[in-house]
Amino acid sequence: HPQPESAQKALLTLLNQELLAKQFLDKEASA
Repeated sequence: HPQPESAQKALLTLLNQELLAKQFLDKEASA
């Protein structure tokens, strides 16, 4: 079984990547 901690870390990383992508798109749109 995968460790809950790594699963949570992976989820947080995924959410963080999504947030960064959104910020990037917003910046590109306003540029």
